[in-house]
Amino acid sequence: MTIRGDQLGTFTGMSGNGNGADRVVTLSGVQPYGTANEIYSIHIDQAASDATQFANGQWISIRDSQGNLVMGQTIVQPDNEQGLGAGDEHLIISSANFLIDLQGVTSGIMAYGATSEPASVGVGDNDGQLDFADTRATFPCFGLGTAIATPTGNRPAEDLAVGDFVILHVGYAIGKLDEDEARRTLALIAEAVDKLAEGAA
Repeated sequence: MTIRGDQLGTFTGMSGNGNGADRVVTLSGVQPYGTANEIYSIHIDQAASDATQFANGQWISIRDSQGNLVMGQTIVQPDNEQGLGAGDEHLIISSANFLIDLQGVTSGIMAYGATSEPASVGVGDNDGQLDFADTRATFPCFGLGTAIATPTGNRPAEDLAVGDFVILHVGYAIGKLDEDEARRTLALIAEAVDKLAEGAA
């Protein structure tokens, strides 16, 4: 499961006011953990084998795109704060002061109430819990001039077309390659591209 850096945040304080439908949970000192161009992976370390959403008692950890630990193994309690610890688009990880919000984390104060439980159109199933399937990072379009890695070297985004081969990260650390192994891998990719091109001609 992946999220963008601007969908992950930290907070320094949490308070709840009101009860039932009037309950509001307020997070203060909120800071996005990263940017919209960074990717983080959520690892479910302990959950029922048939689990499809975040639930009380599960253990999760979060890693950056290089596999470095960002948030160590932590228990989640989405039903805390009278059920406002999670919604279809957010999960407050109060035991570690982390926040996942698919709409984006903004600096300062963020508040969650009954209206935060259902999802925006086209996201979630409106059951008030963040589903694993909803935590797939989506990225904005690349701006003009953004260098995109290809088997033949970096190319500006505007020079690419549908069907062009690009090199991308799969969303989790596969393992470290030394420079020689990386060069051999790129050579194999270039060879495969050439053979595909010959077959299409």
